[in-house]
Amino acid sequence: MKETGKFQWIVILLVLGSIIACKREGQKPATEEKAAQTLPAEFEVFYEKFHKDTAFQMSHIIFPLEGSPALRDGAPLPDENFRWQKKDWILHKPYDDMGGSFSRSFLAFNDIITENIEDGTGQFTMVRRFAKMDNDWFLIYYKEMGK
Repeated sequence: MKETGKFQWIVILLVLGSIIACKREGQKPATEEKAAQTLPAEFEVFYEKFHKDTAFQMSHIIFPLEGSPALRDGAPLPDENFRWQKKDWILHKPYDDMGGSFSRSFLAFNDIITENIEDGTGQFTMVRRFAKMDNDWFLIYYKEMGK
């Protein structure tokens, strides 16, 4: 009898955990809420201008930019010394979660802010790193959206 009682409690806890998890899915991810509270105000101003002003964006990227392109089916792995070049740069637009299909988080450490964007499955990700240098922010790393 005691084993049956333990099993029932385990099932009840699992069901309650599932219900709570389902209710939280519609909420804003905690990492985004936390990021909004911890990002420096001057970075937020920079970040908005970076996506609205193309000349500003280009002047706030350290080219050749470290990073990696997305892996393409049938294409060879990118060279480990790959660098994004100014002449090939595709301008970045403001973040769009595509109706909740993507999430974004920030990690601030000293004067470096890492932005991660990923789809709901976590298979497709994009990473950008921004650094504060000489009292201004710059994009210093970009991993293109891909697997």
